[in-house]
Order: sequence, then C-alpha cells, then structure tokens
Amino acid sequence: MYKKILSLIISIACLLSLLPCTQATIYPGWEKHVIGQLINPIYVYVKDIDGDGDLDVATTTNIHPGVKPSDVAWFQNNLNQGQPWERFLVRDRNEPNHLNSTLGVIVADIDGDTHEDIVVATGVINLGGVNPHGEVHWLKAPADPMLPGAVWEDFMVDTTDSAVYAKAYIVDVNNDGNKDIIVSGEPNAVLFLNPGSPEQPGAVWKKAPLYKETGAGMFLDDLNEDGTTDIINSVRAEAGNVSWINILCDGVTANISFERTVIDAAISSHFDVCSMDVNEDLKKDVIASAV
Repeated sequence: MYKKILSLIISIACLLSLLPCTQATIYPGWEKHVIGQLINPIYVYVKDIDGDGDLDVATTTNIHPGVKPSDVAWFQNNLNQGQPWERFLVRDRNEPNHLNSTLGVIVADIDGDTHEDIVVATGVINLGGVNPHGEVHWLKAPADPMLPGAVWEDFMVDTTDSAVYAKAYIVDVNNDGNKDIIVSGEPNAVLFLNPGSPEQPGAVWKKAPLYKETGAGMFLDDLNEDGTTDIINSVRAEAGNVSWINILCDGVTANISFERTVIDAAISSHFDVCSMDVNEDLKKDVIASAV
C-alpha cells in the first residue's frame, strides 16, 4: 500500500539512489515555438477554452517578492487554421480591476453553465517586511471569450492575511456534481467546497484547511486506488516531508475530514511532487524535488 519515493534533487539534477548523475543532453528535433508574449509569465494550464477542440493555454504573471500587478491571459490555439496564437487578456495589470501577485491558474466550468472559467490563486510571500496575503478568485467566462471587450466577472472565493496561496486544483470532493477547489500554499493547503450556484450574491465557499504540515507542493491522484482523489503533498520547510492525504467525505452530513500518511520526513526542503508508476509494478510511486 505504501509507495516508494524518488527524491529528485534539483541542484544535482539526478534521482537519488536510483539513477546515476549525468550531464544533460540536448537532443535534436525539438523545435521551439513562441505562442505569445507576456511580462514575467509564471504558471500555465492547458485546456480547450473556446470549445473548438484545440488545446489552448491560460497563464498568469508575477514577480517576487512584494505586491505586483499581474496579467491573467489565455492564448487561442490556431494551429489547425494555419494562424498564429491569439492572446486574450482576462485581467490586464494596467487596468483598475487587475489582480496582484497571481500564481496558480486552472481552467474549469465552476458554475455549470458549460463555459470554461478560470480559477486563479494569489500569494504575497512574507519577505522584506511584506506581510503574507493570499486570495482565490474564479473568473466567470463570458458566453463568447473571443469577443472584443468580453467581461470575465470576478468572484472571490477567499482572502486571507495569514496564508499564501500557490497552485490551484479542481476536484469534486463530495460527489455533488460541483467543482471544488484545492489550493496549495503556506502554512497549509486549503479545500474550498463549491456552494452550488456560486455566482449568486452571498454564496459562500466552505473552507476546510488541511494539516499545517501541508505546503506549496501538491499533486492530485488516486494513490491508494480506492476510486477517489487523494492529495500528494510536500512541505518546503527546514524539517520538510512528503505525505499523501486521503480525503474523507461523510455521505450523510457532507462533512470533510483528512487522513494523512507521511512517506518521507528525512530530507528537508521538499518542494514539488507528482506521481507515476516508475517501475511498472501497477502501483503509483511518488517523485519529489528538493532544494
């Protein structure tokens, strides 16, 4: 049941104990294509935003540390038409309705209207006297996201002065058909339950913080193969660790609880994680980076 862990140490670019350290090789045949321009893009997410069957790219921009106006944009994939990618600004850093210090971005139909919305997490890191601050927004897609001047309405999911939010994820935790939001961050990750009709005035996303030993590195997968989504997590701290978290939902009361299992607590400063069956034994293994 408990999985093996591969520790990928970025500074030496090798898998500890499993793969020898080798110098990177640039292989021929990889051709670089610039799809568009933004100042300091930081996170990206790929999905068909305009419904034409092609994968588009959503992105955010940011500069650390401090509070910086950010862009939120998506690039329309026009390769099948033989045309260049077209950029659409959802939030312009030069406009009054801009967001600050954006980080994670994800595309999903949050309100069930068949249009792909954009979820954005923001985080101001506690550096240089700047207090931590985090926000989660979902930006409701207009009926035609390619229409000039189309408005993406901003709905606040959460704002806090005690945490930094980083990467965003979508999962239906309580099987009610609504998209819930999980955001990684520091000092811990947080689950937000979709209230249903989240665009209605007064709609409140129920906030369920995870263990304080959860951090900015996160990946969603069914690690214990029970048919539900689990959270694989790493903590970027002096006493860092890697763990996996089983999300438990009471089908009667819809109460959410978490069951956490530590995989590795020996190596400090784990940063990011993902999972895959490395040795093809039909079990999900965990890959973690450390800095």
